This record gives sequence, C-alpha cells and structure tokens, in this order.
Amino acid sequence: MLRAIVPVTVTEALLISTNVPEDDGPEWDAGTPYNLGDRVIISAEHKVFESAVASNSGADPLTSPASWLEVGATNGWRAFDRRLSAPTTKAGQIKFVVEPASLVRAVGLVGAKAASATVKVRNQEGDTLVERTQMLADYGEMIDALTMVLVPPDTREFAIFEDIICQPGNQIEILIGDGSGQAEVSEVVLGDVLQIGTALYDTEVGTEDFSDFNEDQFGNVDIVERGYRDITDFPVAVQTSDAGRIKRRLNSIRAQFALYYFTTGGNDYGTTVYGRYERLSTVLSGPSTSDMNLKILGATYGA
Repeated sequence: MLRAIVPVTVTEALLISTNVPEDDGPEWDAGTPYNLGDRVIISAEHKVFESAVASNSGADPLTSPASWLEVGATNGWRAFDRRLSAPTTKAGQIKFVVEPASLVRAVGLVGAKAASATVKVRNQEGDTLVERTQMLADYGEMIDALTMVLVPPDTREFAIFEDIICQPGNQIEILIGDGSGQAEVSEVVLGDVLQIGTALYDTEVGTEDFSDFNEDQFGNVDIVERGYRDITDFPVAVQTSDAGRIKRRLNSIRAQFALYYFTTGGNDYGTTVYGRYERLSTVLSGPSTSDMNLKILGATYGA
C-alpha cells in the first residue's frame, strides 16, 4: 500500500523541548560591527545569517538583504525546516519533544545517522502509551566476512514509525542516537497517514543532479558539485469508488512536502521519497479498480 505522511508544521508552540542548542553563532547585536563573512543568529526566528558586506553595523538581518545573507535554520530547527541541505547534529543523542495539535499516526526520519532511533508517545500524566525503537544500520553492502570486519555499515536513509497514534494533548518524544558517537537527522516528519493505493511494479526510481559540468573545446571538464534530488514515479491501483477522494486529498497537499512510502521495513527498492508530487493522473479503468500515476519530486539534498 502506497502511503504518505502528511506533515504537521512544527512551531515554537508545538516543540516543547529539545536538547540541541542554537549555538550556530552569536546573537545579532545592533551595536556590534561585523566583518564580511561573519555569522550571527536571530534566535527568535531560529535563523542563521552571514554578513555580505564589510563594516556591517546596525543593519537588521531580517530586513536588510543587501547586508545579510540568510544561510538557513539554526541547528536545532533544521530538522523541521523542510529542507535536506543541512542536518541537525549533536554528539551522543538528539531529543525532541513535540505536542501536536492534530492527530499523528506516524513519524518519519529522513537522513538519520545514528545507531538507533526511538519514538515514544506519552499522555498528559506522563505515562508511556507507545514506544518503538528501530536500529538504523543498513547491512545491504555487507557482502562477505571481510566487508563485515573492515567496512562500517551505512545507515538507512529513511526510518518510518507507523501506528504511533498521538492525539492532541499528548506528547511525542523522538530520540535519535544511543548516546555514543555523532547523531544527525535531516528532517523529522510527523503527521497523519494518507492511504493512496497499491503500489505496482514498473515504478520508476531516478535521480536528478544539479551539478555544473563545463567542458572546454579540448574535452576537459570542470565539475562544480551541487545538490541532487530523488524522483519516483508510482503506478498505483486504487478502488474506482475511492479515486475522487484520493485526488482531493492529494490536491490538498500539492504545494507541500510529504513522505511517500509503501513499506516500513525490508527493502523499499529505493522508492521512499520525501518531496512533493508534480503530476497526478488517473485512468478510470473499470468499475472496481482504476490506474493512478503519481510522480514525486524529492527535496534537494546537499544544496
């Protein structure tokens, strides 16, 4: 079954606590002169800015784009900025506690790098209602004993926790890492789950690279490495009677990122993608089952 986690927008009001400090730079001060390239933060907006000019004094980064370049979210908020360009990182373990204002049925982690991740749901009395833990190591490339010994395993690109069931008023605790090493996560996606249909064979999986390749008259190539994104084209079988409802639900999230997947365990064959849908088409093939095609453009990595 192809599904999508329709994300809740995590705001200051919903993020109850985190152990990730906003220490990307000093707080901007109107009386301090800044040099070209100096970075500051506006903690009230959870944003990092870089000085675009020398002798930069008195220019508010929020209203002075000629003087300041917005770099992105602060470390603690990168996990909720709906971008995959830079992850939230912390030594040992990352912890978020979120109190959603609407029903949450699933939590997805994109680009989590750690030994394990745990999701807990607690009620208002602090009782644990749900607790799920996943090991994040990917042993797919461990093809022989030598590799097992000499090559550390990679981590899975996605970790999806279903059947969380967090009602408004309860809290979700997300733990990434077991306390050792460096933990990171590019995006935390939590929300309700949209059931789309049965994912079929002939699904197309690809990558679009935004790197710049400049070739001179002699065939020499200069490469400027840039970001890339995943593209997944899902053929899906849906109940004909349900085609209109699915179309309406997908139209309601057409201008936002969601996490599309058909399995939470085992091999997803590279089909899981965090992105937005570019095209939706439906052929009403028969009275019981119809054919739907959904093309998803992933968010850009490493931009």
